[in-house]
Amino acid sequence: MIFDIQNLTFGIFKKIVECTEILRLSNTKIYFSDDTIAHFEDILPCIPNAYFIYIFKCCYVSPRTEKMLLLIKRNPKFSTFEINYIEGDVDTDKFWEFVVKNIQPRARVEICWGYPEIM
Repeated sequence: MIFDIQNLTFGIFKKIVECTEILRLSNTKIYFSDDTIAHFEDILPCIPNAYFIYIFKCCYVSPRTEKMLLLIKRNPKFSTFEINYIEGDVDTDKFWEFVVKNIQPRARVEICWGYPEIM
């Protein structure tokens, strides 16, 4: 499932991706009905069958992200896990702990925090 430059409600997103195995989000914002942004820990439980995750410029984390991620058990594990330009503060060690626990051997992993500075 590919989403590029879209705004989706969380309810619509959840229905669309329920059975997807491949998820590509690029410049896409997912909102709850009260207009708050869905965070990474809200999105992951919606895609229990996804083994390929690519998120570009639309990954939001919150103060609860690190605790919530450690509670999520993934099956299948990720073969590709790429997140570029994560917005928000999170304990990188705990985030990495979640990644290591949920990837396949020889998985492709790329994580980029924040936006690059333009000179």
